[in-house]
This record gives sequence, C-alpha cells and structure tokens, in this order.
Amino acid sequence: MGEHQIMVQTFNSVKSSMFELTSSPIDCDRLLNSLIDGVLVTNAEGCILLANSAARIFLGWPKASLKGQLLTHLLLQPIPLESLCQCSNTFEGELFRDTEFTLSSAQDESVVGNCLSVDCVVMVTEQQQMFVYSIRDVTAINARREALTAEHQYLKQRHREITLLDELNTRLQTCLRVDEVYAIAQTILSAFFPDCSGIIYSLDERSGMLDCVSGWNDGLLLSTPIFKTCDCWALRLGKSYCFHDGHAQGISCHHLRSPSGSMSHMCKPLTAQGITHGLLYWGGFADGTLTPEVQSLIDTIAERIALAIANIKMRDQLEERSIRDQLTGVFNRRYLEEALEQLVHRANRQETSISIALLDIDHFKQFNDTYGHAAGDKVLREFSQLMSNQVRVCDLVCRYGGEEFVIVLPETSADIAQRRLSDLCSVIRQLRLQHAGKILPSITASVGLVSLVPKEHTALELLNIADQALYKAKHEGRDRIVLVENPLM
Repeated sequence: MGEHQIMVQTFNSVKSSMFELTSSPIDCDRLLNSLIDGVLVTNAEGCILLANSAARIFLGWPKASLKGQLLTHLLLQPIPLESLCQCSNTFEGELFRDTEFTLSSAQDESVVGNCLSVDCVVMVTEQQQMFVYSIRDVTAINARREALTAEHQYLKQRHREITLLDELNTRLQTCLRVDEVYAIAQTILSAFFPDCSGIIYSLDERSGMLDCVSGWNDGLLLSTPIFKTCDCWALRLGKSYCFHDGHAQGISCHHLRSPSGSMSHMCKPLTAQGITHGLLYWGGFADGTLTPEVQSLIDTIAERIALAIANIKMRDQLEERSIRDQLTGVFNRRYLEEALEQLVHRANRQETSISIALLDIDHFKQFNDTYGHAAGDKVLREFSQLMSNQVRVCDLVCRYGGEEFVIVLPETSADIAQRRLSDLCSVIRQLRLQHAGKILPSITASVGLVSLVPKEHTALELLNIADQALYKAKHEGRDRIVLVENPLM
C-alpha cells in the first residue's frame, strides 16, 4: 500500500470519525492520537478546530490545546488560504503535498525553527469547508540530507583532485626536460583552483635568484617575476608558508606585490632529495578557502613537481658523466663515436666540408716518468681547457685516449682548419704550468688533420686517415700539422 493511499485512508478516517463518532468524542480522540503523523483540522479562515497529540508535539504545544488558534501564526511561511478556498469550491480531495514550512512560534522553544512537511486535503461538509493537514517533522531528515549532499560534494571534489593528480603524475613521468615539467604543470595546475593564480619559480643555485618560468591566471599581478631567496619566508624556513592580506598577524613575503583586498597566499619550496629546485607560489584564495586540506593538496602537488625536476636533473647528470672524460671534462671516446657519425652524415647530406684533427702531446710518457702522474694529469687538464677555449661552440673536443685528443670542425675547409690548428699549436707552446712549486717545461703537440666532403667515407675511416696523418707528423719530427685533403681509401 502506497504512502498516498495511507494518507487518503487517514483523512477518510478523520472524516468518518467526525460524522459517525460525534456521539463518542472519546473514541474519536483515541483514534487521532494513535496516529504517528500529526493531524490538524482548520476552517476556511485557518482557525484550528482539532489537533491530535502528534500535531501538538510537532507544533511545540505538547500539553496545550491548539483549538481556536490560527495556524498562520505558528508558521514562518504563510499558507495560501484564499487559493485553497477557491480550489475547494469545486473540488474535494488533495490540494498539495510535501510542502515544507518553518515553525516560527511555539510554547516549546526548542522546536522553533524546525522544518515541517505538510500535506493538505479539503473536506466539504454540509455545514462548512474544512482543511485537513497531515504534519511530519522533517528537520532531522533534512539535516541528514544536507550532510549527505555535503559528503557527496566532498567526495566529488576529492575524486576530481585524485584524477588531476593522476594525470599530473602520468604526464610528469614522460618528461625528458625540465622545461617540459614547467609547461605540463602550468596546464594541469590551473585546473585545480580555477579562480586562483599561480607561478612556478626556478632557482639559480649560483646567484640565489628565483626566476618565473611558468604562470597562470595573471599570477605575476600578485608576485614579482624575479627575486632573491631571502625575499620568501618559505625558502627561509624550508617549508610551506601561508599569509593572509586581511590579518594583522603574520609577515608577508617580500616578493608579493602590494596586497589588494582580502586574499590568502601560499608559498611552497620545490624540494626533493634534500635539494631545493625552485618555488611554487599560489595566491588569490578568497577568505577562508585556503583550508588545511587545500594546503595539504598544494604540498602534494609541489612534492611531485619537485621530484620530477630532481629525477630529470639526476638523469642529465648521469648522462653527462657517461659522455664526459672524468679527468679533463671534455667529451669521451664513446660520445665522439656517436656524435661523429651524425656530423659526417650531415656534412655528406649538405655536401659541406668537415675537418677532423687528431692531436697528441709530444713526449708525454717521458714527461710522466720525469715529473710524475699528478703533473701529467695537470697537463692533460690544462691542455683540454685550452683547446675548449680556442674552438667554436659548434666544434667538438674529445679525449680519444691517453694523451690523444680529437677536434671536429664542422663546415670548415682545409685551409681554415689548418690555420686555426696552427694558432692552437702556437698557444700550446706558450703554455706555462707549475706543479708542486716547480715550473714545468713547455709542451708541444703533433696534429694529423683530414679535411674533405665525406661522400663515401665513414666516420671511422676518417679517424683512421687522421691517425695515419698523426703518425706521419710524429715521424717527421713532431710539433707540426700534417694535412690530408684527398685520401685514397
């Protein structure tokens, strides 16, 4: 049996009781008071004619009679009696259902403000029109409904945050460069708090300056693009720092511009593995919205960005170590073999010259035996540094092995390459070194040079040609350059 049918039966019981039990009012009261729902009967003017015990409790008059009182005086929202009367002139039955009213006046003040759900049915007798109301107190139900709605909104927000964090993690793991991290962070972070502004700063460890590398929602209107580490309290403290414009307590970071309105700000160092790589700034939060939950979320975001940056930098450092000679700092033979293949292929495709020089420090074994390996190592380091300073950015300097080095000069003709290497050899002769308080003798170098448009020659073949030229330079007396322009292979 449905709720509507039960309500109709209740009203029918009230109607029959008023006609059939008028001779026994005690039985009528007993019937009405046995109902769980409150039952209230008024005339067309809203004057209460009858109320059972449940109705008196709901309306806050548990021990007093409501007969003769106006129902409209008890409720905050008015009941449209005129409309009800117009409807009831030609209709007998249900007028409205589940309409909520707020209790405004009661003998029991604890129920004032409670929410009542009211159903109304018009009942016509021979003597007058009457309105029968079924009343339920839905205050607790509404409170539970609001709590469930709030919980639903919270879970929905948490699901959104988890989804964005998962997307952030996935995309950060695919980054190969730090600038990619900044670009992805800008795209996704703006979706976390659309009404707020943000900036990612990169830290230059040598100068101690922070530079804006990414921003969203006009973040630079709230914070300056460049500042020192001492201008941010978060970097000073080594942890998150929050500040609210409208609060007298607390100190604002110096990199923030003049406060406008009542906004909250948060700075979080981008620290991973004990190293600070930058700063995440978030501002423009409305009053009361920078909650501990939001702060915790920003901490999590910053930690994941910092870890991605740290991993990329560590990978770059490991890769750099794998292609650099540990003693001299120039590229090693492994990198030479990979890079030279590409340079030769490009020269062949563009039909441009490429020059490859193989250098050897003269009498280096004798130098090592006389002055020791520490002095020999210093000569190798200074020799490498001198070559690196003399070449162009596009040129390649590598340690080939022992005291042998390779210089690759892309898009360089034979005469230009020979002239530049001749200048280099002159600078090498003028190099003066000291070790352990002693002045070391000057050094010279022998050079084998091959310069041509590669065509049918591979990188390995060109190195072999340069090696043969170097052997010839040593055989002819060292400290000289032997050039090969048109090798026969």
